[in-house]
Amino acid sequence: MIYQSINKLVKKLLNYFLGKNKKISFSGIYNNWKDAKKSSKGYDDQKILERVKYSTAILLSGKTVYERDGFLLNKNEFPYEILSIILRASIENKNKCKIIDFGGSLGSTYYNNRSFFNNIENLKWTIVEQNNFVKAGNKYFANNIINFCNTIDKAQKYLRKPNVIILSGTIQYLSNPYLILKKIIKINADYIIVDRSPFLINGKTKLTIQKIPKTLIKTSYPIWLFNETEFKKKFKKKYLEIATFDALDGVLGSGKLMAHYKGIIYKSIDRR
Repeated sequence: MIYQSINKLVKKLLNYFLGKNKKISFSGIYNNWKDAKKSSKGYDDQKILERVKYSTAILLSGKTVYERDGFLLNKNEFPYEILSIILRASIENKNKCKIIDFGGSLGSTYYNNRSFFNNIENLKWTIVEQNNFVKAGNKYFANNIINFCNTIDKAQKYLRKPNVIILSGTIQYLSNPYLILKKIIKINADYIIVDRSPFLINGKTKLTIQKIPKTLIKTSYPIWLFNETEFKKKFKKKYLEIATFDALDGVLGSGKLMAHYKGIIYKSIDRR
C-alpha cells in the first residue's frame, strides 16, 4: 500500500518535471521573513524526514534508480555539471576530494551518483542539514565517506579546507541567504556549485511564498527569488564564474514573480 502511494507520487512528480503539471506558483511579496512564515503552512519536518528516509532506503536497496526531494524516480537524471566539477577537483588534488553538501538531505546527490566516484581514492562528503536529518543521517546512512553536521562551521572544522561546496535547491529557503553565502564564500573552497536556484526574469530580489499543489504535496513556504546580478556580485572578490546552466526546474511563476532556475559554477581566484 505504501509503495503504491509512492509510485503515484512519482508519476505526478515526473509529470511536473516534464512540464505537464507546472502548478507550483509564487504568491505575494513580503518585507520580512517573519511575515512570510506566518502566511505559509511550512513543512511537517518529521513527515518529510520519514518520507526521505524511506526513499533513501529504497534507493540503497537497489529497488529504484534515483531519489529527489523524497520522491522515487525510475529514470536517473545525472547532474553532469556537478559531477564534472567533483571529478575535476579530485584530479587537481591527486585523486582526493572533500565536499560540503549544504542542505543535501540524506545524501541524495552522493548516493544517486556514487558509481561515478569509484575511482576517487579519498572522498569525504559532509552534509549540512537540520538537526533531525543529521541525527537520522548519521544513524542510518553515514559511512566512511559520508557524514552529517548541523552547521557549516562544524563541517569546515571536520574537513578543514573543502575542495567543493554544493548548494543545490537550498539557499533560497534560508531566512538570511546572503549571510550564509558570506560564510560559505569565506571558507574559500576551490569550487562552489550553486544549483536549482531561482533568479527573477526582471526586478530586484523578492521574498514571496511558494505554493506546492496537492498533486505533489500540498504545502507552502517562504522563498527568495533573487536578482541575478545582485547574487553574483557576492562572489566577485573571491571567485570566478566559469559556467552558468539551466536547472531542471525550468521557469516557474508569472508576472513580477517569474523566475528562471539556474545553476552557476564558481572557481576560487586562488586556483588560477
